[in-house]
Amino acid sequence: MGAYRIQSPLSPKSTTPPLIGGGANFKPTGDADFDDYAKQIYSEFDKKKADFLRRAKTVDPKITSLKLGGSYGRGTPKPTSDVDLLFTYKGTPPEDLYEQLLETFMIGDGFADVGIVPGKK
Repeated sequence: MGAYRIQSPLSPKSTTPPLIGGGANFKPTGDADFDDYAKQIYSEFDKKKADFLRRAKTVDPKITSLKLGGSYGRGTPKPTSDVDLLFTYKGTPPEDLYEQLLETFMIGDGFADVGIVPGKK
């Protein structure tokens, strides 16, 4: 079992660690409006994580867990941050898993179908 960052082939590879702990490690930015918004993202993710995982498992049952990745996962989001999802997968994921997950989760502006829309207040 390993953690694979499902990432678009067109996006640059990140050298920063994808995950530290998310909301529990959130470091306020000093911008009260954004800090409230980021806390909302963490709260919504926590509420909907089981549903996200259930939906991901409909794409491939070898997906074993789901966490926040990137800056939200590290607890250091900024107003320009997107929300990265980190999937743990049993074995080596198929090459088309990224596209399948995009089809499952992305509608319109992002995660609008599941209630998380980064960058919108």
